[in-house]
Amino acid sequence: MRINNVTPTFDRVLLEKVKEEKTEGGLYVPITAEDTNTYKARIVAVGPDVHSTKHNIGTLVIVGKYSGVELSEGSGVVIVNVKDILGTVEE
Repeated sequence: MRINNVTPTFDRVLLEKVKEEKTEGGLYVPITAEDTNTYKARIVAVGPDVHSTKHNIGTLVIVGKYSGVELSEGSGVVIVNVKDILGTVEE
């Protein structure tokens, strides 16, 4: 399934999980290696009822580990309600 073909409905957003993160020492840590209750993802698409200016395409956000629905097993693409976004990350 291609991400470009998916449009969220209502107040939902389509997210793509960030696959790895660089530590201060320069090491890359895969998202699956982290022991945390949240994950970082980038907004790929927004539904028509999302009216917040903070939830634009390309914004990096923090979401609860069990929020939303993954489109297919292991794809890293998730649809969540905008209220499930815990915060945004400044880059």
